[in-house]
Amino acid sequence: IFLIALGFSLAQVITPTAAKASSTTAEPVPPQCSDYMILDDPTRTVYYGPEMYCDVYDIATKSPDWQGPAWYRMLPPAGIMMPQKTPGRQRCGTGMAGWLDGQHPEIQFQTTVNARVCFDIDFGPDSNCFQESTTNITNCGQFYVYQLQDTPYCDARYCSYDPVELNMDEVEEKLTGKDLL
Repeated sequence: IFLIALGFSLAQVITPTAAKASSTTAEPVPPQCSDYMILDDPTRTVYYGPEMYCDVYDIATKSPDWQGPAWYRMLPPAGIMMPQKTPGRQRCGTGMAGWLDGQHPEIQFQTTVNARVCFDIDFGPDSNCFQESTTNITNCGQFYVYQLQDTPYCDARYCSYDPVELNMDEVEEKLTGKDLL
C-alpha cells in the first residue's frame, strides 16, 4: 500500500521485470532468410571461364540453377557470395560477369537496398560496368541473400565466389597464364 501511495501501480510492484522483458525481444528474422532459391552451379564461380549461360528465365541458354526473379542464396561449389570486384569478362560461365559494386551489409538482418550490380564486358578501361542492375541484399547472420532480377542481356550472369578460398585481388594473378576451367 505504501508503494501504491508513492505512485506505483500494483502491476509494477508484483512484476518489476515485465517492462524489461518486452524490450529484450529478439529481432525478427526477415522472411527472405528462410525462403530463397539456391545458386550453386559450379560454372558460376569466378574461376570458371566462358560459356553462354545467362540469368534470364525464358531462354534456351538459361543458367542451370536460375529460376527467375527471386531471393537467392549462393552455395558451393559456386561460392557463397557475390564478388565486390570485377572478376573480368568471360568468367563465371558467361560473357558478362556480374559483380557487386559496393559492400555487403555488415549487421545481422540488415538489408542493403538498391545495391549496384555491374556486368563486365571488357571493351576497355571503363567497361567493367558496361551494363548494370540493382539488387537488395540481406545479411542473414551466417550467409547473404540477394533479391535478383533477370540480367539485362542474355550473355550476362551473377558471379559467385568464396572469400575464404579466394582473395579477389589475386584472381587475375592466379588465372594469368593458366587455362580456365
